[in-house]
Amino acid sequence: MREVQARLAMKPFEGRGRAEILVGADRMRQEGANALLKTLEEPPDGTLLILTAVRGTAVLPTVRSRTQIVRFGRLSAEQVGDELAARTGMDATAAARLAAACDGSVGSALSAAAEGDDLSEDASEALGILLSSGCSDVIELAAVLAKKLGTGSSWLFCSRMRAVIHDLRRIAGGAEPLYSVESDLPRDGMPGTEALNEAARQFAVCEYRLRAGAMPQAALTAALTGAWHAFSTGRKGALERVR
Repeated sequence: MREVQARLAMKPFEGRGRAEILVGADRMRQEGANALLKTLEEPPDGTLLILTAVRGTAVLPTVRSRTQIVRFGRLSAEQVGDELAARTGMDATAAARLAAACDGSVGSALSAAAEGDDLSEDASEALGILLSSGCSDVIELAAVLAKKLGTGSSWLFCSRMRAVIHDLRRIAGGAEPLYSVESDLPRDGMPGTEALNEAARQFAVCEYRLRAGAMPQAALTAALTGAWHAFSTGRKGALERVR
């Protein structure tokens, strides 16, 4: 924060002003926030301060109250697919399939394309284990995935799991799946909507933790066992379509 304030105290080398982008404001500690408050209250002329945050509610209230909040929603799968194809030269069909698994994020889609694997087989296998196996099998799965995927791909796996769970919720509501082939999705003994929502939340939290530097095995174990518990306690007789 002191470095930012020192830069802002100087006149811009060219142009009429300057902008500072502070990434990860939701991870800011109290000391950093206190150092920033005066600058937020009385920024130098021609200065634009942009704070980004994954979780807006995690930004300290003293900082949040001095900012104008702009929320960015997910892009559509079509928008992500078009951008992915344009930036990478990927075949349009392959780009559309990969984009649908990336939860509205161009960055996630580009990362998955760079990895060369959309992790759909891992997600499908994990879903089957979550629905039909015991807790010890789920813990073992987390260890295997952490070793296989490492830090770089573990958060992409979480994104794929969320995409598959979103498809299950769409089918439960009578809509077509966006990512999965419907015949490949489980039909019987599916959890209810609340359980699916909780499982999706578990993988969203896991992705955030992994991006913040958490150990893959610890983060994946927490997410997979949390999803397994939600499925186990929220199972109903069959997945029903709502026509």
